[in-house]
Amino acid sequence: MPNHARGEVPLAASHLTMFVDVQGKLLFHTVVAWEDDFTGYVIDYGAYPEQRRALFTLRDVQKTLGRAAPGAHPTRTSTPGSSSSSPSPSPARRSAGRTSRDSHP
Repeated sequence: MPNHARGEVPLAASHLTMFVDVQGKLLFHTVVAWEDDFTGYVIDYGAYPEQRRALFTLRDVQKTLGRAAPGAHPTRTSTPGSSSSSPSPSPARRSAGRTSRDSHP
């Protein structure tokens, strides 16, 4: 059991890290405080949109990003054989404008 309240950063902690797991329907997040010796404390965690229940899986979420922000679309990366609204630039386009000093051995 933690000896600090949710949202409270222990005095010994010197760093904070936030993790966000981006899914198509939901964002999972965790905030962790760290001491210099890598002792970690979970400060906060949850999902957006908030599900308002203790246990759920991605498959059975009731509130989704699509419902929370209608009309918003995630950035998409195309893969070979798929269509996308934001295709990745071709290798030739990515390398355009590079000089020999830009390339790495």
